[in-house]
Parts: sequence; structure tokens; C-alpha cells
Amino acid sequence: MDREKIKNFILSLLEKDAIKLRRGFGIGLYLYNQLRDSAPPYILENLQVFDQMGLEKKKVILNEILRFLDNLPKHKVTSAKKRPIKDFFISLDKLKFLEDKEKKILKALGINTLLDALYYFPLRYEDR
Repeated sequence: MDREKIKNFILSLLEKDAIKLRRGFGIGLYLYNQLRDSAPPYILENLQVFDQMGLEKKKVILNEILRFLDNLPKHKVTSAKKRPIKDFFISLDKLKFLEDKEKKILKALGINTLLDALYYFPLRYEDR
């Protein structure tokens, strides 16, 4: 969800006597799809019937969405710590979380290192 993009869209709908809001159709569906992962249920329920509402009710809902977006905590994207490639050439024998039985099965498949395990793709599988 691009918070600034949604805020700018809503502000453009509310400016100049809300002409775009009066003439626009599908606004509720668009906002619903943009906010469905983060908005509370009461906002999503209103967005589902947004296009059938009157102008004043639409304005109230859009202002509520703006308040919600302003109060939404900003998530910082943190990158994972980069590991040297040599860490992936660790022998399966050194991995403590694998039991001896599991190590034997992996070696029978030709998987000897952690990198081999990451790049092992079975030819077929049974979907149950």
C-alpha cells in the first residue's frame, strides 16, 4: 500500500467542491483494493457500498480514511544482514538441527551442503 498515493488521491477527490467525487464511479472498489490488508473492518464495509452513498457520507468516509492513514504507524524497511557465500557451503554434518536419519536421506539425494539443499528441486511430487 502506497500511503502517500492514496492520500493524494483522496485529497484530489475532495478538492474543488468534490467534482471528481460526484462524477467518479468505482472509487470505493479502488480504495477497498488498496486498503484491504491494513484498514479496519468498518472502513472496508463502508467502501464496499461507497458508490451508492450520498456525497456528504462519502466525504465523511474519505476524511475517516485520511485520519486512519495519518495514524497508521510507518514501517521501516530493514535489509537483512548479508552473509558471505562461504556460509552456504557448510556441510550438512555440521548442521545441528538435522537428525542423523535426515542427513542420510539428504545425502542419498546428493545434497551435501546447505547450498545444495537450497537449490534442490524435485522432479515431481504427489499433491494430496
